[in-house]
Amino acid sequence: MEVSSRLIYENGKPVGVQGVARDMTERNRAQEALRTYSQRLIEAQEAERQVIARELHDEVGQVLTAVAASTCNLSSIQRRAVRSHRLLMTVW
Repeated sequence: MEVSSRLIYENGKPVGVQGVARDMTERNRAQEALRTYSQRLIEAQEAERQVIARELHDEVGQVLTAVAASTCNLSSIQRRAVRSHRLLMTVW
């Protein structure tokens, strides 16, 4: 319940009081619903951030694994090329 009042003046002298009482039940329910929905929205956003972070982490991990495998493969090719070059140089 919200109550407000004010004095009523006539010729500079208080002659009465005007008051208003307002039931705040519905307003309080609406504010609580807004808080609840806001909290649920924040939780949903955080859950979505976690999903995206996991997906990015997994994708980056896959790319790094592929790069590492390619690097190992390139190193192996380079070693074979060096051996082949040395072998050719001994033959000539």
